[in-house]
Amino acid sequence: MAAVTYVGVQLAVAKVMTLTVTTADPTSAVTFTAGPTQSIAVKPSSSTVATAASDFAIALAAAGGAFSDMSYSASGAVVTITGPADGAPFTFAKSDAGANSTTLATTVGPKSPSDVGDPANYSTGALPVTGVDSLTVENTAVPLLYNLDALAAITLTGFTRRATHTGAAALPTTNANGYPEYRPTELSVKCTSWLVEQGDSDAAGALRFKAIDPGSPVTVTVTGSGSNAPVGSEAVELEGLPASSVVDVAGASVAVAPLSGQACTVATLKGNSATVRVGASATLSGTVELEDAQARIAASWATSLSVDGTSQVEIAGAAGGPGPTIDGGTVTWKSTGNLSSAPTVGGGGTLDFALAPAAVTITGTIQLYAGAALLDPYGRAGNWAAKLNRCVLSEVTISSPGNKTITLS
Repeated sequence: MAAVTYVGVQLAVAKVMTLTVTTADPTSAVTFTAGPTQSIAVKPSSSTVATAASDFAIALAAAGGAFSDMSYSASGAVVTITGPADGAPFTFAKSDAGANSTTLATTVGPKSPSDVGDPANYSTGALPVTGVDSLTVENTAVPLLYNLDALAAITLTGFTRRATHTGAAALPTTNANGYPEYRPTELSVKCTSWLVEQGDSDAAGALRFKAIDPGSPVTVTVTGSGSNAPVGSEAVELEGLPASSVVDVAGASVAVAPLSGQACTVATLKGNSATVRVGASATLSGTVELEDAQARIAASWATSLSVDGTSQVEIAGAAGGPGPTIDGGTVTWKSTGNLSSAPTVGGGGTLDFALAPAAVTITGTIQLYAGAALLDPYGRAGNWAAKLNRCVLSEVTISSPGNKTITLS
């Protein structure tokens, strides 16, 4: 087994394409496409090829969106299209209509220290070997930005991202030029064991990973210093984890399948001194354990939800499941979902239904212990029942709407 390191030493070279105008037809347009979908149609103002080339260059430079990634210049009958200086790849195409005749060619291919598909960016001078090599990203500020799916078919023996890597490993969903990003935005990882160290400088969405099913459950361990971002600004994003996977977060901030349609199955989710967000399309097939965590859970849990310490947990969307055990911290119910069994609220724990957007059905009897708080001032939880365990009524806090009957059993 070899330990391969991402070193990011390739020199940046901008991609260059040329558009050569052979004939120009002022009655018909040439359609240009940047990225997969953004198109503009441009009619040359005359049949002179140099004038047509100038017309095309001016129109392309003014097009905005994905066209803004490139610069355009005309010389004679040739338009030169130059990509970003950091070697970012781009997609550019054309379609002639009428008597227009143009030729599009790539004259310089892009190269970048941020290109995950470039063998020169690895310590061995080659991409990792499936089933043989592990991959570590460390001791560099070079971000991993391009061809992020290049390792999708390579089964690694281990994957580690150290906090000494101070660059991103992702592209944002929306490009800085305002269009939906068409390049891969998440680093594909095919491996059963991950270690991700979050650094204090990692911004929201800086580390976006797409798990490629290696044929076995995946264990992802994410660690950090404990200086976590607020919910919604997590540094690490995960999607694609297969059945029975484990996500263990300590002192870091993680979003699990935060975007609509992202599949991710987690059997065990742990968050200690962490920020955790779970999107509605995630599957929580087992247990969720949160201690001294801030969290937003928008997916239903199958087995249990345990909350302790100083945790602040929001249940959102349509999430629901077996009643949570709240030994400390607060669970605020903002979900349209229901509880299939009764929650347990221990001393120092609070279950708050005040902000529930709809009626909540609770199956069973809520278990309360000394110091517990059950807040339902607007009656969102309906006609619930509660049992006092080893305590009396004055030792718990209960709020409910007026005109309710309290039955002791």
